[in-house]
Amino acid sequence: MAVRKHKSHGKWVWQARVAYQGRRRSVYCPTKNSAKDQESKLLQELKAERDQAARVEQAPATLRMLLEHYVADLEQRGKGADTVIRASSTAKMIERVTPALLDLPRDRRRRDLRLP
Repeated sequence: MAVRKHKSHGKWVWQARVAYQGRRRSVYCPTKNSAKDQESKLLQELKAERDQAARVEQAPATLRMLLEHYVADLEQRGKGADTVIRASSTAKMIERVTPALLDLPRDRRRRDLRLP
């Protein structure tokens, strides 16, 4: 984290730079005090982004997410159009028959789904 005077396009401005866990941000400000304020705001934003990313990573996967990743994997590996279409139509058919099944967290699906 740093606040420094920097010449940008022939004008002297203050730059607030922040690095937090591999992510970086910087902003130019007209005064040193505003640069210090922006420095703390940038750090808070980076921490909030890190927390949001951690929550997303820890959230349990749903069947919808797994099927979307499977379709993307098929496309990336260069599988035929018929295979990709079949995989995506499978998700659509599941949604028509049991729409709630696609959005259940994967770890709860076996307990909540009662099949005859």
